[in-house]
Amino acid sequence: FRSTPVIKGKSEYTGVALITITIFGLMGMLIYPLALTWLELSKTGYALFCATTLHMTGLIKIAAAVLGEDSVKLALAIKMARTAMIIPVVLFLSWFASSRDKERKAYLRSVPWFMWVFVLMGLAFSFVPQLIPLAPKLKPYAGILFTIALTSIGLTADLKPIVNAGGCHFIIGLFLWVY
Repeated sequence: FRSTPVIKGKSEYTGVALITITIFGLMGMLIYPLALTWLELSKTGYALFCATTLHMTGLIKIAAAVLGEDSVKLALAIKMARTAMIIPVVLFLSWFASSRDKERKAYLRSVPWFMWVFVLMGLAFSFVPQLIPLAPKLKPYAGILFTIALTSIGLTADLKPIVNAGGCHFIIGLFLWVY
């Protein structure tokens, strides 16, 4: 099982990255509201701060909620823009990885199938007005599919390599998070 087909990364590296991101995200969710007065940020600045330094939507919602619903809406809008940027990044990484393999013509085939579904659904629900009323009805199913996807990642994770990686990844993660 390859969890990172575009860059051909090892699945244990993905596990380490997910655990590190989750731990620092949980810490941020707890620390950001407490540090709000020290940071001296406006409502807009705080929403931007939460949306750009926390990686999980739920954590962004909780951290930004301290300043009210407007802050949450702005933070989520910024987060969605960040999420949309995944598309060009994956396309670039697919192209770059295929150029190393001298298969440039086939690089679009190396883009994961779910990325194409993500793009098609985004385009369909943005530009086909008849689909817009379906969005609220489909939202619970999207949540279920997302839960299944994350559960499958968790069930296939081997904790031994993650534990064997030591604390170096946490130190690097802390440095990058603080920086």
